[in-house]
Amino acid sequence: MWAVGFEKHGDPGVLKVMELPDPRPGPREVIIRVLATSLNRIDTIVRRGYPGIPVKLPHVPGADIVGYIESVGPDTDLGEFRVGDLVLVSNVWGCGSCRFCRVGMEDHCQSWTMPGFHVWGGYGELVRVPVRALVRAPKEMTINELAVLPLAYGVSWKALRVANVGSGDWVLVLGGSGGVGTALTILAKALGARVIAVTTRPSLLKSLGATWSSAMIGRS
Repeated sequence: MWAVGFEKHGDPGVLKVMELPDPRPGPREVIIRVLATSLNRIDTIVRRGYPGIPVKLPHVPGADIVGYIESVGPDTDLGEFRVGDLVLVSNVWGCGSCRFCRVGMEDHCQSWTMPGFHVWGGYGELVRVPVRALVRAPKEMTINELAVLPLAYGVSWKALRVANVGSGDWVLVLGGSGGVGTALTILAKALGARVIAVTTRPSLLKSLGATWSSAMIGRS
């Protein structure tokens, strides 16, 4: 397959187009043909070198993945999915059996894995993921819109769920104009909460539904 990756850590100049072996699915895994991905801060951190967590090189970044199920590994039950389905990929998956994984909190698993970080991600034509990471893609959204959902909106939704945010609650969003900040604002408003956003772009956050939008004017 063709992919954009790097063979050494560094600035954006280390990224290059590479021809790499096609991934092959193992048991309970599928291969996704990637249609779109997006750029997240974690992608830049991994490219520079994540402190304390080595990355096997060459590496293919890309935490967000949207594409079609292309092939299925042995002993794999697709459940509600079929080959050819358009899917998103949850960008944190765990062991699948610990107490956190059993209640849908795989991001708390001690064996958590993120595509584009621990394993090859969405900057390639193909990517291998476990079946349990598949999420059915909403039909009313474009491919490019879908590509920004998994990380920013996944992180935001989990935070709101853990905090048990509901109608009438106040939510303080720091760094409101970033990917997670805007996602938090939109999702919190959808839950009926009131949002205070701290941002350099107060008009943007107000347009997204923030009740109050405070501008950051400097640092002490």
